[in-house]
Amino acid sequence: MRWRQACRRPELPFAIVQGIVLVFFVVIIIGVIRRYRPMPKSAATELSAGI
Repeated sequence: MRWRQACRRPELPFAIVQGIVLVFFVVIIIGVIRRYRPMPKSAATELSAGI
C-alpha cells in the first residue's frame, strides 16, 4: 500500500501539466479549423457582390 501512495505523489504535477497541454492543443486545433475552414458559397457571393 505504501508503494502506491509514493507513486501517486509525483504523478499529480505531471497530470496537471498534461491536462494544461491537452487544453492548449484543443484550443489551437479549434482555432486552426476556424481559420482555414472553407467559406460557404452564400457568404462568398455576398462578399464578392459588396453587400
